[in-house]
Amino acid sequence: MTWTIDQVRHKQRLAMEELTAIIAHEENARRDVRAYEIESQLPPSTYSKLFGCDEANRLLVEQLLSDDGAYVLAVTGIGGIGKTAITDRAVREVISHFRFRKYVWIRADPFSLDRNTLDYDAAIDLFANEIALKIAPEVAGNASKEARMGRIRQVLKSAPYLIVVDNLETISNTAFLMKQLQEWANPSKFLLTTRVRPMGEASIFSYAVEELSEHDSAALLRHHALAVGQPDLAFATDEQAKMIYDVVGGNPLAIKLVVSLAITMPVTLILDDLIHGYTTQVESLYERIYRRIWQSLTYDQRNLLQAMPLVAESGGDIAQLRSLSTLKDAELWPAVNELVNRSLLELLGTTWERRYGVHRLTAAFLQTNINRWDQEDSDEMEELRL
Repeated sequence: MTWTIDQVRHKQRLAMEELTAIIAHEENARRDVRAYEIESQLPPSTYSKLFGCDEANRLLVEQLLSDDGAYVLAVTGIGGIGKTAITDRAVREVISHFRFRKYVWIRADPFSLDRNTLDYDAAIDLFANEIALKIAPEVAGNASKEARMGRIRQVLKSAPYLIVVDNLETISNTAFLMKQLQEWANPSKFLLTTRVRPMGEASIFSYAVEELSEHDSAALLRHHALAVGQPDLAFATDEQAKMIYDVVGGNPLAIKLVVSLAITMPVTLILDDLIHGYTTQVESLYERIYRRIWQSLTYDQRNLLQAMPLVAESGGDIAQLRSLSTLKDAELWPAVNELVNRSLLELLGTTWERRYGVHRLTAAFLQTNINRWDQEDSDEMEELRL
């Protein structure tokens, strides 16, 4: 068979197109693997689905990818509003663009960064050492402060890094970092989660996370109820969902906690209790919810929950939980399952390597209030006996 010149060219074109498709497929596969490797270095996500944050995600991703945007960004809002989840989603989307050489996630310890207990230099050096451990380990630990600060600046100025600083809780925690971050930034960027907007910093892009709308609150309520096996709330009518929204508002964590409390208490009783102690302070609302939950837990569940603040940020496996709680498997697994259903334990890791963590707000409230609650409950029981 003799081919014409046109036939040969056609075959060559088809072969080139096929080769191009193969190369593109392999390149996409390599990019997917690389993106997965980068994502695996981040803390595990603690959500399965987010509601009402599409605009926040769009703005954050746009700023992070922009060469002309701000180099320090802050996601602000009250506790439990979803700052960390929104930040996590934006960072994971940015990863697929390969805009940054490396992604670093640091969870700030509010006590170690407290300006009331540390002077400025000590606090900055402590923070710098956390960053050095991630990007320049050769100057972490025993190196001089000058060597550490200089090396960090050199690394962050030589290529774009994205540094997430999560959990800046107070004005003092946030304010004292700003000057240093501005010196390190460009081309690297910093993304902070904080309860307060950095004051007097016009060069910082700040996004304030607001409460969910009534519509999104109802969607979250039904989604979470379905996830924890609460069919009545999973199929709540708009009127029933509005009853909950009118009392707890659109705070995601508060909504989840009400769902968890409804496992043992009627929703109407929960809402009546919250209305009776109504306050405009979100922290007071949380305290009433957490106290009700604490009173409904068994001894084993309380024992395990009290041990959870000792677990690392990335979560602990079942062996760690067994060791910290001193519970036997026959006691431990029922406690784990119940606390997960109550939204008091967070599922981390994968199905193959499951780890368990606790929301920082849960840890803070329980650590602060458990002894007082138990004492008040004991006093009430004593009065009833009398």
